[in-house]
Amino acid sequence: MDKKGKVILFGKTGEGKSTIANVLITGGIDEQPFPVGHGMTGCTSRVHMQCARGWTVTDTAGLGEAEGGKVSTEHAEKIIIDFLKSARGEYSHIIYVKKATNRFDVIDEKIWKIFERVFIGAEECFTVLFTEGTSSWLEENWESLPSWVKNRGEENVLITNIPPIDHRPVREKRNKAFRAEAMARLEEDLCKTFEARGFKYSIPNISKMNDKDLKKESKSVLDFIMMIFNNVVRPLSIAANFAVAVGSICMFITTIM
Repeated sequence: MDKKGKVILFGKTGEGKSTIANVLITGGIDEQPFPVGHGMTGCTSRVHMQCARGWTVTDTAGLGEAEGGKVSTEHAEKIIIDFLKSARGEYSHIIYVKKATNRFDVIDEKIWKIFERVFIGAEECFTVLFTEGTSSWLEENWESLPSWVKNRGEENVLITNIPPIDHRPVREKRNKAFRAEAMARLEEDLCKTFEARGFKYSIPNISKMNDKDLKKESKSVLDFIMMIFNNVVRPLSIAANFAVAVGSICMFITTIM
C-alpha cells in the first residue's frame, strides 16, 4: 500500500514521540522535521503534522512544557476548540508513546484518559508504543503494566528500540545497522495492526460535529480535564489546578493547522 496510515502521537515530554514521528516521515533520524526534546524540557511547543513515505503523522506537545500561570476559561475553551477542529479526520493509529525505562505515573494515566475522551469513537485504533525497549522486556513486564495498557490487548501494545546517532564511527556503524532493523520492524508492526482491522480507518465522533457542537464539546472536554486533574498538585487551589490542568494541556493541544 502506498498509503501506510495516519497516526497521532501523544504522551509526556521526553518519551520519544518526536523520534518516532521523524522515523515514520523520513525513514531515519538524520533529518528532524519534528524537533526532538531532551529529558523534561520539551521542544514541541506546537502540534506538528507532516506527510511523507505514505504516513501522515501528527506529533503533539508533551505535558509539562507549558509555563506556569493562569489561563482564562474562555482562552482554554478556544484552544480546545481549535484542537478539536484540527483533530477531525480519520486515523489508523492513535498512539501513546512511553519510554520502557520510565515508570508509569498518575500523569500518564490522566493524559491517556484525556485522549480517550477527545477521541471517543476511535477506540479501536488506540495503541501503546514503548520506546527504548525489547520484546523480551515487554513479555517479562506485561503483568506489571497498568490495566489501561493491558486492556489494549497484546496486538495493540508495541515496542521499539531505535539507537541514537553516535558520533564515534565504530559505534555508529553498529547503531546504524540496528537502527535500520528497528525502524523497518516498527513500520511492519504498525502496518500489521492496521491490516488486522482490514485497513479500516477510525473516525472519532468529533469528526461529525459542526462548529456549534464543537464549542459545546470543548466545554465538556475542559470540564473533564479539570475533573481528572483535580488532585494532581498541592495545594489544591483553583488557580494551581487550573495552571496544571489547563495551562499545560493548552500547550499539549495547540492547534495543528
